[in-house]
Amino acid sequence: MGKKKWYAFHEDPPLNYILKPKILWKDISKEPTFYVDERGEIVPRHSVYYMVPSDSSVIPRLIKYLQTEGVKDWLKANCQRAANGYIRLQSHVIKNLPIPDNLVRGVEIWLGKTL
Repeated sequence: MGKKKWYAFHEDPPLNYILKPKILWKDISKEPTFYVDERGEIVPRHSVYYMVPSDSSVIPRLIKYLQTEGVKDWLKANCQRAANGYIRLQSHVIKNLPIPDNLVRGVEIWLGKTL
């Protein structure tokens, strides 16, 4: 076991999940904002969380739901506060977000964060 190259990942990211279509969001944000990586080409780094459904066809419905005022209000009420009115959108909070069953029925959702 040798020393890692200077350009290597600090930790071994789960590429089998990361390189799939996914929803991404910043760890710390003024407003809850979600982004879609439709082709699975983005490798999230530096405090970015991501959600990878086992069936990527739910992503359009899920992102539409995540962008509603009800979800934004729920997140603002349940997320940890950071400085200057920012919130921390951590995965343990997202796991508790009430998602209507008809949006994700039968679909497993994997949450992760890269450092």
